[in-house]
Amino acid sequence: MVATLALASCATADPPASPHPPSARPSGGPSASPSLPVTTPARLFGTNMPLFDANEQMLTNPGTRAVLRAWQIPFIRVPFRRALSDGVELSALEVIRDIGAQPMVIVQGATDENALADDVHELQLVASVFGADTVDVEYGNEEDVAGVDAVRYTQSWNAVVPTLTSQHPTYKFVGPVNFQWNPPYIAYFVAHAKPAPNYVSWHEYVCDPSASSDYCTQHIARWAVHVAETNAAERGAIGHTVPFFISEWNMDGSADPRYSDPMMIGPWTARAIAELESQIPHGLAGAMQYCADSHGDGFQLIDADDHLTPQGRAFWLSTP
Repeated sequence: MVATLALASCATADPPASPHPPSARPSGGPSASPSLPVTTPARLFGTNMPLFDANEQMLTNPGTRAVLRAWQIPFIRVPFRRALSDGVELSALEVIRDIGAQPMVIVQGATDENALADDVHELQLVASVFGADTVDVEYGNEEDVAGVDAVRYTQSWNAVVPTLTSQHPTYKFVGPVNFQWNPPYIAYFVAHAKPAPNYVSWHEYVCDPSASSDYCTQHIARWAVHVAETNAAERGAIGHTVPFFISEWNMDGSADPRYSDPMMIGPWTARAIAELESQIPHGLAGAMQYCADSHGDGFQLIDADDHLTPQGRAFWLSTP
């Protein structure tokens, strides 16, 4: 079974994890990929903006933005954090627009008693930057970790999302954003969600620092199993499958020295990207590596000096 580690790393609307400052780095340069819609591997692979605070590197460092712009990164996922000001959130949205990426925004979900009012306000901010352009909207983030079961999550979706869809008919709504694959949870959700989601999503991490490198590499193959199990559960619940995002993925949800080892993380990343590409025929609509920058646990693709980390270089070389 895949280790359940996304809790430690998530770009969540109200994160269970503590923010960490950026850390160490090698070098490299960006390449190019076309823009949306998502139909080919070149248009598949995005990343996450952590946005723990106003010091987010993508906001403060023009060089970081230049790397991602030159890379033509297709998706950037960003959280709405209630501790941050509207000004910071607007700056994040404007950066995504200026980079040329399509946003996936994480709005408040079932853990927020005021989700409707909060989400109406947050999507007004989104619309002020992106207008009626396509925006993917995840309802909450890893709320199953906080004890929100499928029934409660779906009830919250049904109470809030109809208003959001009526106000923003061009936006695409995504749930249940599980911290790992969970076919029964998703099956219940797709069978009872009103409106039906445009996409479902969950997260994929394969190991923790105590696991062997062989284990971390071999368990990438489990991602195809997770997709097959989820698709089968959806067919059983509603007679068809729903396209999906893996809106966070990486090797490890904890600080792991192997992120700094190009001999480990390079081949691991290439294999992970190939595995994700193989799931396009099975409904994969996008996959967001966690994360682009501003993270001290080694996840970042770009360091504080605008060089690619070992994983950043592997990501650059492995995506078309």
